[in-house]
Amino acid sequence: MRDAKWLDDTLVSIWEQHFSDVTKSNPILIRFGRKSGRRLGSIVLVDDSISRITITGIFMDESVPEYVVHETIAHELIHYIHGFSSKMKKTFKYPHQGGIIQKEMELRGLGEIHEKSKQWMRKYWHAYITPPKRKRGKRVRNRRIRILGF
Repeated sequence: MRDAKWLDDTLVSIWEQHFSDVTKSNPILIRFGRKSGRRLGSIVLVDDSISRITITGIFMDESVPEYVVHETIAHELIHYIHGFSSKMKKTFKYPHQGGIIQKEMELRGLGEIHEKSKQWMRKYWHAYITPPKRKRGKRVRNRRIRILGF
């Protein structure tokens, strides 16, 4: 079940496996946010002391592959280590400057899940987030029944 504990454990696992060479400048919290099909994740610095990663609530659905969730969390951690929404020194002027996310993913052994995630998103995401069309048929109007008093 994908809940807050699963999300915390996933963050710790990704940090230990791929970012353990980086000293944390401040604590990182993670949570599920509202269900959004456009913004998969974000990171903000709260009260100038805690970095908070929020990922789309759609990722609670276990039919979304875990590697898509892992890639999104890793993406936000890369922003963190580059000084965006953390107390670390900014290493770039812009958060996605020069394809740095993809380069950093590859450098940290995450290139494969980055590519798999991109492929899954291209192939399935639009259909996944688009609600099914309603069946066409006769439209039934709600009719008010008028009760006449005697």
